[in-house]
Amino acid sequence: MCISVLNLSRVAVGLATAFSIAVSAQSALAEVPVYKDPSQPVEVRVADLLSRMTLDEKIGQTNQRSVAVGMQDLGGWIPQFEQGQIGSIMNVSSPEVAD
Repeated sequence: MCISVLNLSRVAVGLATAFSIAVSAQSALAEVPVYKDPSQPVEVRVADLLSRMTLDEKIGQTNQRSVAVGMQDLGGWIPQFEQGQIGSIMNVSSPEVAD
């Protein structure tokens, strides 16, 4: 049986394409952090997330703020949220206040 150069080049192109697709798929999967992968066990996801957080961010998650009665704007806290200094807000009366 004789394999022509044309057939060999088609096989080579096919293998190269398959390899490229496999590498792209692996890269796409690697871009999703483990803590965001719902197929992973909770313990693995928590460990991954904690390993990514700084000590200041971990401490910030223990910090809670309470919305005062009639408070309509949480804008003053936005920089603290963005820096990981506030973990949660209690007593939010409506989604509009939270947004």
